Amino acid sequence: VNDGAGFQAFTVAFVAAFLLDFAEDWQPWPVALAFVALAIWVVSRPSVGRLTLWSALSAWWIVHHLPALSNHYSLYLLIAAAIVGAASVESARARRLASGREIWPALRPALALTTVVMYFGAGFHKLNSAFFDPSVSCALDYADRFSLWYHLPALPRSAWAVAAVGGATLFWEVGGALALLMRRTQWLVLLICATAHGLLSLMMFYDFSALAIALFVSFVPQKGRARIDDRARVYGPSIIGLTMAAWGIHQLVSFANTQRIVGAAFVIVAGWFLLADFGSWRRVGAPVIERWHPVALLLPAAVLLLAATPYLGLRTTGNLSMFSNLRTEEGQTNHLVVPEGTQLFGYQHDVVIVQSDAGPIYNDRWEDISGFALVTTAVDAERDFLIDRNGDFDVTSGAAGASRSSISELPSSSNWLERTLLHFRPIQTSDEANSCRW
Repeated sequence: VNDGAGFQAFTVAFVAAFLLDFAEDWQPWPVALAFVALAIWVVSRPSVGRLTLWSALSAWWIVHHLPALSNHYSLYLLIAAAIVGAASVESARARRLASGREIWPALRPALALTTVVMYFGAGFHKLNSAFFDPSVSCALDYADRFSLWYHLPALPRSAWAVAAVGGATLFWEVGGALALLMRRTQWLVLLICATAHGLLSLMMFYDFSALAIALFVSFVPQKGRARIDDRARVYGPSIIGLTMAAWGIHQLVSFANTQRIVGAAFVIVAGWFLLADFGSWRRVGAPVIERWHPVALLLPAAVLLLAATPYLGLRTTGNLSMFSNLRTEEGQTNHLVVPEGTQLFGYQHDVVIVQSDAGPIYNDRWEDISGFALVTTAVDAERDFLIDRNGDFDVTSGAAGASRSSISELPSSSNWLERTLLHFRPIQTSDEANSCRW
């Protein structure tokens, strides 16, 4: 039995997942070309040393973008750190550079349990009143996008529609996460997930989907791992080439949908080489915990802590709460399970309100935040950027907006570490349920 089988397939998928998202904004060019060359070198002959180097450098790039990390970048950073940690521990034990046979039995269970936590966390955030409010639900917002993209009839903004779509979403994410713990149902969950991610990739979510495909490698049973490694050796360069095509087409053709189409092609191809023979192992599966190792517990624990940050009073973005309608700011919560009063930190309590008479004020996502409330820690972190993009503008603070000043005059209330690690969504000030937010 080859205990390291599956390592090469994961390496190819993990590298491609980063490149696919990295291609959106490859600046500066020397760094971009260096990452491309490194990717080709890593997948040409996957090894622990090459994957560790890739993980360290990609983590460096992601840290460079703190605090405004997307959900998949947050996950990628934690996984990359786990790879470096597992390689270091196993190499120290062996007193030499560890091999894939030595690192994969420790890393595979960590990735499998992380996948369970990822889906469960994403679904758990959606257990809130706004997600099931037909007027603002992200479930219906994205059902509308799905219908428009695939030319299907649009659903009405009704209670039964949001119950159906919201319930199906929770069944997929929460139910699927629990089903992944059982070996006999893993193949069905992976098939559903790969299909769903392939369809969503056509809309725009190829980046998160590509990372999910890499994580799915951890569920391939022992007897199928050698086959996917063989496929990785054969198709690995082609998958990287397809990722490069996504960048090239997107850069050369001024058409917004080009990259998502090629990104979806990557997810479909990668899902095929992973799941092509799922029928042969559908009754076998893979144990989520196969070998107790520090990495097998620390990585999913870190992802769980990341998912818990909104309820602890920490960051509200990049923590799997995307498109969930979750609100935990200003001492309030709309979650149906987690009550008010669980926040151990007060970062979400103090806000300032951007005055609507200032005209449109755009944040880093080109969202007009005039009339919105901003957490003061977010203002400290983004003040210079907001002024550079919009010029100085007025905000109010205190009870009933008693104090008014320009954003440049607001005193800083956070330190460097807080401004680096914490990031928050703009908050609608209306008493009504907040609309769908990323």
